[in-house]
Amino acid sequence: MITGPWRSIPWGVDKTRALLGGQGQPTRIRFAKSLLREEAGRERGIVKDLAAYRYPEVKDGRPITDLPLKDGVTDHSNDSLRYFGVGMWLSNPHLRALAPELATKAQPGWRTAA
Repeated sequence: MITGPWRSIPWGVDKTRALLGGQGQPTRIRFAKSLLREEAGRERGIVKDLAAYRYPEVKDGRPITDLPLKDGVTDHSNDSLRYFGVGMWLSNPHLRALAPELATKAQPGWRTAA
């Protein structure tokens, strides 16, 4: 069971962005070109849904919240990808070592490489 800060949406979005090649990290999640062809002419798809990810407008020069907007349509696939990303960071020792908040010690119930 995932608890604590690792359940937070902003943390999961941050780690998913890193897996997608953001924040100076190498790209670890890639989408096949055939997926783009499959999405052509369709209203939705993971690539289109990622492009539709939005945050509330900035007011007074500061973000209102770090939670993405939910539209009930495109957010489901983004949430699924975020769950996958969080699972990757929590289960992969190499990725855990890249996140200082995870590298401090193994959490109870985590499997580590023998």
